[in-house]
Amino acid sequence: MRLALVVALTAAGRMAEAASGITVNGTLARPARDLALSIAGCGVRVADIRYTGAVDAAGTFNSVNTGTIGFNSGLVLTTGSIVNIPGPNRAPGAGADNMLPGDPDLDALLPSCPNCKTHDATVLEFDFVPDGGTIYFDYVFASEHYNEFVGSPANDVFGFFLNGENVAVLPGNIPVSINTVNAGNRPCCSSGTTYQNDSLYICNTAGSCTYYRWSSTRFEDLEMDGLTIVLSVTAPVVPNEYNHIRFAIADAGDAICDSAVFIRAGSFRTRSCVPSGTSYGSTMSPAASGFSAFPNPWRPGSGGVQEAARIGIRSVPLGGKVRIYTTEGALVTELTDSGGGVVWWNGRNAHDRDVGSGVYIAVAEPPGGGSKVRTRMVIVR
Repeated sequence: MRLALVVALTAAGRMAEAASGITVNGTLARPARDLALSIAGCGVRVADIRYTGAVDAAGTFNSVNTGTIGFNSGLVLTTGSIVNIPGPNRAPGAGADNMLPGDPDLDALLPSCPNCKTHDATVLEFDFVPDGGTIYFDYVFASEHYNEFVGSPANDVFGFFLNGENVAVLPGNIPVSINTVNAGNRPCCSSGTTYQNDSLYICNTAGSCTYYRWSSTRFEDLEMDGLTIVLSVTAPVVPNEYNHIRFAIADAGDAICDSAVFIRAGSFRTRSCVPSGTSYGSTMSPAASGFSAFPNPWRPGSGGVQEAARIGIRSVPLGGKVRIYTTEGALVTELTDSGGGVVWWNGRNAHDRDVGSGVYIAVAEPPGGGSKVRTRMVIVR
């Protein structure tokens, strides 16, 4: 019954996406390891990935319009179902009750409601080894609880717990939430009674208003009634050692209205893949572009830090082609960047068959031609 319900919701969501610039793929379509790999960027290796939540409460997304979320692709975690993310925004309180327990770390982020408990928690957590002492990533929080629930004692809550400490905070160590980032509790076209960090807020409720960055494109693409601008985390980590992070979100108050947190693809990193000033032109070189594969070697099924669902090939020229060859020069398969600068290879050839252990060469070329870059990859099965 539960699986049938999810499949029905997914089918409904696919129909809704026809009018939306956002597409989503949940854990029914891709394993939990892929969720972590979708955000892993330069300078980090991820391992021991664990997911807790409903089968369609988390997934990946792609947005045709960069301005809708603030970036084109990445990971999304919700308190309900990713089916409810694509617009147009026609429901004032869209959501799903997953009837799941909450999370104690998130309970602790409800100081204005000490007796409240969270429920419908969705958690992605993993260990990672950074090659530097600082981790960076970008995110956006969105919710159907905007705007009418601003100021309520219990609203949906999320946190990024890095080595036990929440790093999804504003200056002053204030957790990002509906009550800390908003433009009041009235529609975005009228003045509200409470304003908190409204420079960080984007309104997406009905009406052709011009306040708080409202746009008709976003309204057609996204169901959520409000969201933050792109926010960034910069936090210290222990280099070359295992660190741990928990990305968690849960309902608080009602169990229906969904909230979501979006994390930019490839942004969970210690350093930039492409040094400042480098352009994706016709004069690329391996040293300048940072073109490389991870994990490398790739050991599928090993259970170690080099196990992953796929190989990520990063610093690809935006919109460019990546061709995989054997060391003898035989073409294995061809991949295309979708705009995120990272392509994923599942270790299969053009006939959808697993390739064997060995050394493979990835060659990337900018769209329209130009200088190519290459890197070696090792597969150990």
